[in-house]
Amino acid sequence: MDKNELVAKIKAIAPLIITLLALINSFLTLKGLPSLEIGDQAITNTINTIADIVGIIWCWWKNNNFTVKAQVTQPVLNLLKKNKLTTGQVRQFIDVNS
Repeated sequence: MDKNELVAKIKAIAPLIITLLALINSFLTLKGLPSLEIGDQAITNTINTIADIVGIIWCWWKNNNFTVKAQVTQPVLNLLKKNKLTTGQVRQFIDVNS
């Protein structure tokens, strides 16, 4: 997921969150309970915090080879991307060594 996709998802989710908060407030009002006192700044801060957390986790995980298997296969993937190795060659290697 690139940055534009992440921004698009956040833009899609934000109105849903606001609508959910409005529904909760309406429900609380109907029941005679105190409604949520949420200002624009609180909503903005919450959305920004969620976006920051998601972005940090995504950047931390994205293409960081944590496992030994991922570290071993990364050079093979790089060769495939540079067209210096074909998928047929990889399949043949797997078949021979299976």
